[in-house]
Amino acid sequence: MDDHSERPMSALGLSSMWAIGRFERLADFFAAGRAMGFDRFELNHKVSPAMLATLPRSEVIITSVHHPCPAILPSDEVRRRGLFISSTDEDKRREAVDMLRTTLRTAAELDARAVIVHAGQLDIDPGLEEALRRLYKAGLAGSPAFKEAKERLDAARRARVPINLEIARRSLHELLPDLDRLGLCLGVEVRVHYYQIPSRPEEAIYLLNEADPALIGYWHDTGHAEALERLGFVPHVAWLEELHSRLVGVHFSDIQGLRDHLAPGLGELDFARLAPWLPPEIIRTCEVQHRNRPEEIIAGVEHLRATGCA
Repeated sequence: MDDHSERPMSALGLSSMWAIGRFERLADFFAAGRAMGFDRFELNHKVSPAMLATLPRSEVIITSVHHPCPAILPSDEVRRRGLFISSTDEDKRREAVDMLRTTLRTAAELDARAVIVHAGQLDIDPGLEEALRRLYKAGLAGSPAFKEAKERLDAARRARVPINLEIARRSLHELLPDLDRLGLCLGVEVRVHYYQIPSRPEEAIYLLNEADPALIGYWHDTGHAEALERLGFVPHVAWLEELHSRLVGVHFSDIQGLRDHLAPGLGELDFARLAPWLPPEIIRTCEVQHRNRPEEIIAGVEHLRATGCA
């Protein structure tokens, strides 16, 4: 690890994930965030065009924007139509890349530093992972049935990874001129489901390879990486060991079992083991759902500070 002790740590931001289902106007979200001590924010991937129109642009610091923003199509419609940058259907892939360009323009207009992106998914049956998760939730992790379900998922995944991963890489690298022109960095986020990409550090490394680190890097999500570890796929810290030098930012959330997006301190995640791998200058954002109460978020910020993450 590099010695970052001489450099100041960046301040925490709050994702508008907390606003969805709680506020209709972004101005109200920002006011509530400021009341909790936040002075910078991230716009998440469920901000609608109508909600974005309520943004008081000259009064707030937007550090990052999570694609798609604005969410012109509902997420279930995107999934139904297969609009992924990893799609083997070229028309769908191009439409997905164009949607990402819209998010890049939004981020540039808001003077954000970075855009967070999901790199798509594999052409395999999501039900293979759903079966594995059901066994985990039933307390059967490590059982013969769990091992068999995991092997089926692993086998299906290995057969498809080379194809979809290469397409996702091509899509991301097509955007490098746009990123350079707009002065943005794209953060490729670790995924929560094993049928998505990247779900292994070597996949993220492949997606970033031969690209300028100023234009594309890695975005860590503590809940996502922890879920992959709990299902027996990748140790959480392995992501940071392999990719900390390309780290753009991090989403902080806690996790109970496989349920994430809890305020730090409300779950079982050991944040202290992550802290040594987080460079001071990265973007740090609390990404928690609206069910978290303000007092829980405030306590979560203190928990991150106590564990060296903020």
